[in-house]
Amino acid sequence: TITLGDVDRVYGDTAFIGDGYGIASNPALANGDNGSIVIKDVAAVKDGGIVGDKTNDAGEHSWTLTADALDGVAGLQDNYDITIVNGKSTVEQKELSVTDILASIIYGDQKGAGYEITGGELEGIVYG
Repeated sequence: TITLGDVDRVYGDTAFIGDGYGIASNPALANGDNGSIVIKDVAAVKDGGIVGDKTNDAGEHSWTLTADALDGVAGLQDNYDITIVNGKSTVEQKELSVTDILASIIYGDQKGAGYEITGGELEGIVYG
């Protein structure tokens, strides 16, 4: 069994927090076999935390790949039934800060179609 590591990122940012894709644990080999398994083809990764070039919604997703995207499994496939356990891909919530928003609304316009923001700060919005 090859267990994939966990990855984390913040909503709206595809960059990793800490390390990227990796192997959490290499399998225990028998009969004097030895070796270390590493990812050789990151392009083969299928990550539920990413949709196109954007993050998925905040929450827990999974990522996986196939054995042919790994280096170190050549020769092992004949003697071992290789199972890959998906890694966790967490998209954390992005902080949103609203500070002292001042707005004016035209009298009689209860739906706010005529509002105007006249001051304050709105930080953390991810557009797209």
